[in-house]
Amino acid sequence: MALLNSTQTSHVAERAKYFFEVLEAEEREKIGANRMWRVHLDLLNGFDELVSCKQSLRLSLEDENLTLLTEEQLNAIVQPIDLLSQYNDHEAKQAMHLGELRRAIGTLRYLQNQNTSNGKESASETCVVCLRHFHGEMAVLRCGHRFHQKPCFDQILSRSSGTSVQCPMKCRLLTAKNEVMIATNKARDDGSNVTRKIKGSYGTKISRIISDILTIRDKGEKGVIFSQWNDMLDILESALIENDVAIARPHGGRGFSESLRSFQSPNCTVLLLNLKQGAEGLTLVHATHVFMVEPIINNGLDQQAINRIHRIGQTKKTFVWRYLIQDTIEMKLDKMRLKNQGGNDVLEDSMNSMRNSLFALGGIDGGISSQEELLEILD
Repeated sequence: MALLNSTQTSHVAERAKYFFEVLEAEEREKIGANRMWRVHLDLLNGFDELVSCKQSLRLSLEDENLTLLTEEQLNAIVQPIDLLSQYNDHEAKQAMHLGELRRAIGTLRYLQNQNTSNGKESASETCVVCLRHFHGEMAVLRCGHRFHQKPCFDQILSRSSGTSVQCPMKCRLLTAKNEVMIATNKARDDGSNVTRKIKGSYGTKISRIISDILTIRDKGEKGVIFSQWNDMLDILESALIENDVAIARPHGGRGFSESLRSFQSPNCTVLLLNLKQGAEGLTLVHATHVFMVEPIINNGLDQQAINRIHRIGQTKKTFVWRYLIQDTIEMKLDKMRLKNQGGNDVLEDSMNSMRNSLFALGGIDGGISSQEELLEILD
């Protein structure tokens, strides 16, 4: 102790302090680089999405036998006599979709303004017809305005002629009667009740998934099931086969494309995919339902899986089914995904917080990046 307190060794404490400061700065630099890498990866995935959605058109060749081509290849071939008409048709479609995009952006801004109220009671929290607070079910139009379903919207509907509904707020955007959405903040059940009789006993979540798949099968629709665990896909495969549901499940290799072609047949209802195999580079627009078996923390990977179905070329509505067990860690994981979906804190300055270590889960969605996030989930 006398040696350490002497003037000859006073520089040891200063060097030790400087050493730990450099060590902490290095850790912060690693965290910042990791976050920047994630943002860059999401950007590249977006570019890949755009590239995979494009399709080059070409003129038919002289003496080309078009009967040997598939339907997708025929869609990319233009006859010389149809060149001008198709050019004008694409110009008109582009103008129409740009107009729809502008209207959708306006609706989005209105909904965002409704969501960012400063904790005070606003007019958006009351029905503009009866001026009462919302309760029960609400009818929502395409413009974003909402009304009590009974009796307010019934009165609006009775005064509307034709197949469209005119908003009482004099919005220029008309809403077809079959496009009116019904929203409610009251849960009808806990989601565990099944409406179909299921063969076998597979637990609450699996039984509900099988019940929903049987419902879409009877409607003649198709769906894709995503999970990051092969064991879960094995259980779902056994349950679907037992309930007489035609499935396709690629396992990689040469059989991957063969399984995808079998899914396109009218008799096949469900495609089972591992997120690692099926979240990139696939186009499955003939399906309209996406089943997410468990929550995914990485919002980018979650969106990639949905965009296999909901992408350019899809002409029908896409339905996303998420299955979460109440009062479990799945609820907190999904809340973290929704938090990351906002994208406001992706580029947060890493110098403001110190992460001591990195944690990786067994999944493929990037795991948890800090001890604080892990403790927040487990709290």
